[in-house]
Amino acid sequence: MKNKNRFPISVILMFAIAIGLLGFSTVGGARAVLTSFSDEYDSEFTMNNIGITLNEHPNYGDGTPVAHRNYGSGTDGKWDGTGEKEVALLDWYKDEVKVGSGIKEGLSITNTGSIDEYVRLVLYVSWWQKDDSGNLVKMTDLDPSLIKVEVENDVNWKTDTKYSTDERTILYYTQLLPGKADGKVYSTEQVKLNIFIDPKVKEYIRSETVEKRGNVTVITTEFAYDGATIKVEAEAHGVQGHNAVDAIKSAWGRDVKVENDILSLS
Repeated sequence: MKNKNRFPISVILMFAIAIGLLGFSTVGGARAVLTSFSDEYDSEFTMNNIGITLNEHPNYGDGTPVAHRNYGSGTDGKWDGTGEKEVALLDWYKDEVKVGSGIKEGLSITNTGSIDEYVRLVLYVSWWQKDDSGNLVKMTDLDPSLIKVEVENDVNWKTDTKYSTDERTILYYTQLLPGKADGKVYSTEQVKLNIFIDPKVKEYIRSETVEKRGNVTVITTEFAYDGATIKVEAEAHGVQGHNAVDAIKSAWGRDVKVENDILSLS
């Protein structure tokens, strides 16, 4: 009988955009979730070997752990980590960002378990607005392609162009990430992201009214994206390195090739 548990860490970044001010600011934090994946491919796999941490690199600098989850080494079968708790993200960024100019945010993954793993990042983008009750709701009529998440480096991180969409970017780390040994832990290189709002948002007009006030004509324009919020969600996934081709196919539904411990997308 197969035992399947996937382990994503989810991090949510939220920004409020005001077209009139041509800028956006952070309004949210991060939520971390992690499970694990194993299968019949490795009969020696044990739960206390699992661990993964997502790190944030402000302005592409040094990394700081923002979300983690490790299976406890005791016999109580409990997880240690951030779980569903909201954790701070982008606290380092204090300036206003103009539309068209982005935040340089780096992310990396650390293997805090003792088994070798292959890992990937999945980034989701979407538009949100407050309803009459003040609750944020997803705006499916706004174009997610106007939220840009550009990858600045592409050495050992490879974008899955086959399955990425306007709303989802999938990045695979091509190197096998060793498990910790003798107190040493291994991390991926940071994937460098430039997150920004396409200036084309200023071209989308919801309504425009013209009013005569004596000799003055007043034109009032309501932009479709004015007051909207963007959400960028990052998930870190990992699977065991043993029988990786079958494990990745089972966990992520993706056909890959592995040769000399190097993963390639087929």
